[in-house]
Amino acid sequence: MSGRNFSKDGGYTVIELMVSLAVFSILAIISATAMLNIFSGIRQVTSQSNELSQAQNAAEWVSRLVRYAAIPVGSDSAIVQASPESIVLYSYSGTGQRSDIPYKVRVMTLPQLDGTTDVISDVAQGTLIDGEWQWSGDWSSTGIPLGATRRFLLTTPSESDPPISMEIWACQTEGDCNASMRNVTPLSAGALSLDEGEVPQYVTIVLGATTDPLNSVRQQVRLVNLL
Repeated sequence: MSGRNFSKDGGYTVIELMVSLAVFSILAIISATAMLNIFSGIRQVTSQSNELSQAQNAAEWVSRLVRYAAIPVGSDSAIVQASPESIVLYSYSGTGQRSDIPYKVRVMTLPQLDGTTDVISDVAQGTLIDGEWQWSGDWSSTGIPLGATRRFLLTTPSESDPPISMEIWACQTEGDCNASMRNVTPLSAGALSLDEGEVPQYVTIVLGATTDPLNSVRQQVRLVNLL
């Protein structure tokens, strides 16, 4: 009985197929991992870009509110109270229906139930009563004061830095202002402690990831009505 010769050219052996499948699987895993890393990086960059854009818009709004701080008739101070993360003041910012009257303004952080933190602003138009500007509502609670309009400016995740940081700087109006300039921001919400002849000059505002210069917006706002 004659023997039969089988040529290897007729196909692949089982071992060769298994080796090829293993190599293909490894390459597929490597490619998938690389693609996931790329997409993750794109999402992270996009998220950071969106947060930075949001912080920039928030900084512009807060700067406008703060820049035109002024002492309305019936009050003895433009800045009612402040802290590193909040401020309450009177402003001729023109952010309501009229530009010729003062508004009471509050900017503060507001923790949410889902762990995120919002930066909000409350703005209320004053009412002239017996020659003095007055405002209603409770400005010490986190609720919206009576007559105020609330605006959500910025939202940051729970693991982020404080989303806002503020410093109020004041100096003596007589003499060299730069030489007497000092940080008068209270450590907790309260009134400014100013020396005689001392006037607030500007407010430094940082919004976003406040400890990361690359992912935050910093503005120095001159208080034009108090200079």
